[in-house]
Amino acid sequence: MMDLDECLEKVQAELTDQELSWKKLNTCFQERDYVCLPDAAESCLCNASKVYLLCRELLLSLCELMPSVPQSVNVYELCRELLGISVERSKEFDFPVYRITLPFLLPNKRKRNAERNRIITDSVGVAVRRFCGENHIIPFAHATVIFLPHYQRGGVTVDADNLDSAVVMNSLNGKFIRDDRPEVCNTMYYSRVSEKAITEIFVIDSDHDVELLAFIKSACHK
Repeated sequence: MMDLDECLEKVQAELTDQELSWKKLNTCFQERDYVCLPDAAESCLCNASKVYLLCRELLLSLCELMPSVPQSVNVYELCRELLGISVERSKEFDFPVYRITLPFLLPNKRKRNAERNRIITDSVGVAVRRFCGENHIIPFAHATVIFLPHYQRGGVTVDADNLDSAVVMNSLNGKFIRDDRPEVCNTMYYSRVSEKAITEIFVIDSDHDVELLAFIKSACHK
């Protein structure tokens, strides 16, 4: 647990850095400095992530300091809502197809961030557990998980099989899938160009994976 005064001081410091990063980013944009613009944007995102993590730590510390107070705040549910993660059964098919949507690209293996990965895993886990519990979903005997990242037009494209899909697979174990071992679960990757960067994860019975992948490929080329 972090000391509250220390945490608030760190939040204030990061907010100051975030403001400076934003000013630099805005300057690069206004001056059309496209060489420095990506680094400025990455720095701005890094500062925003630090503020988010510190505020999350503050909330956890408050919950720990006040155990007698009814805990109306579910931290991981809050993270799920903040990240905008959703789970649904697709209506386009006459066999079960479950789709998890994340409004961002998964972190690449070359740039690991253990804390961010843990937040994604926990938040996806909350969404999956809630959906499976409410809909009485049992794991497929043999499943296929298809990762479909949507890259923004003109953005940097990373090979789909390099995405750190393990952060999501950990959350599916015992829910949609029995296990992520190859004996009971296949993993496929595809990608498409889109107007915004998101990640879709489809989970189906392996008997239908070729059919679903063909549907995805067809939709991507429309």
